Amino acid sequence: MSSTQSWTPKLILIGLIFLLTFLVAGCVQQPKEAQEPTPSAQVPVTTQIPRTLTVSGEGRAIATPDVATVTIGVELQDKTPERAMNRNSEIMQKVIQAIKGMEIQEEDINTVGVNLYPQYNYPQEGAPEIVGYYASNQVIVTVRDIQKVGELIANATNAGATSIYGVQFDVSPGNKAKMEALNDAYTNAKDQASYCTSFLLFDEHLGYRRRSLKRLPGCTTGRGPVIGSNSISSLSLTLQALSTPSRANF
Repeated sequence: MSSTQSWTPKLILIGLIFLLTFLVAGCVQQPKEAQEPTPSAQVPVTTQIPRTLTVSGEGRAIATPDVATVTIGVELQDKTPERAMNRNSEIMQKVIQAIKGMEIQEEDINTVGVNLYPQYNYPQEGAPEIVGYYASNQVIVTVRDIQKVGELIANATNAGATSIYGVQFDVSPGNKAKMEALNDAYTNAKDQASYCTSFLLFDEHLGYRRRSLKRLPGCTTGRGPVIGSNSISSLSLTLQALSTPSRANF
């Protein structure tokens, strides 16, 4: 047997080994490539966000005040924080008892502030030194019979109150004039929303959500906050119209 004939089977065997190796590598890689989706197969997810239009409406109505609020305070100084707070509390309790004696309910007397501050002396040389303590206590009293406001101030002062401020006259929450003002503000805001959405291509059926309600400044007319005088109950209502996009996007 010649040398050429002896190498022929070996070359054929080597070729078969390379061919099998290539085929096995291709089969192993193919599943991995199949797991990776092509960009064209990915479907984007979109979310429709409702469009909104915020408008404000105003309503006014004239009414006679039927409720008043008065802020009453007790302020004093003493050598120690304990004495300052105890004395302040004792005087305020006398003031509250005088107020309750006018048939004012306990729920209409609300504490709005209790404070205690050290009082310092600042010498020309050396560090500041504490020389006493300042204590204060304030309550807001709601008076549902405004004819008693003057009597309330006098009784509180005689009982030891050292400050009277923040006297305000208003109409109660269920007052007819306040409800009329609120209804007018709602109608005004809703009309504005309907008018604007008519040419902004909103859907025909709208939903409304109240965003805020506030009292406008300058709500007292005539001679000012005089007992029995007329006042204007002015309210501003902000509505938000909600709609799903239909024919236009902004």
